Amino acid sequence: MPQPKPLPPVELLREYFDYDPGSGLLRWKVRPAHSHVSPGDTAGSKRSSGYLQVHLNGSNLLVHRVAWKLHTGEEPPKLIDHKDRNRSNNTWTNLRPGSPKANQGNRSQTGRYLPGTWKKHNRWQAGTPTKYLGMYATEEEAHQAYVQWHLQEFGEFSIYA
Repeated sequence: MPQPKPLPPVELLREYFDYDPGSGLLRWKVRPAHSHVSPGDTAGSKRSSGYLQVHLNGSNLLVHRVAWKLHTGEEPPKLIDHKDRNRSNNTWTNLRPGSPKANQGNRSQTGRYLPGTWKKHNRWQAGTPTKYLGMYATEEEAHQAYVQWHLQEFGEFSIYA
């Protein structure tokens, strides 16, 4: 994964934006040149990926990264995880430094069966494409084996934590 571009200096961000850590909202403090926004307007629009972005001085910036820099005064980590998996929820308590492995543990899982299970020879297998966790009589038993493995593997980043 490539390193994200550094954000503008925190002083410049503070000149243009207010960040409310409780609501996660980023608001304009001043009207940027050639813009229709007004001071106090919520900054950012949702991308197709679900992340919020804001346009400033010719650059698109991800709102969660701007929020991190405004709140800490420091450049954000390479990856920021949204604990609740809602990419537009930028409340401070929902953001945490992440890693590629942590982000895998905290991603939504959908499919035909319960996560980590599939039917095989009238029984239920638990695991991942690369990790065998056993065969079980019911889908629920197989899923519980998967949940226990997931908690061990991903800790606080597990969607089951």
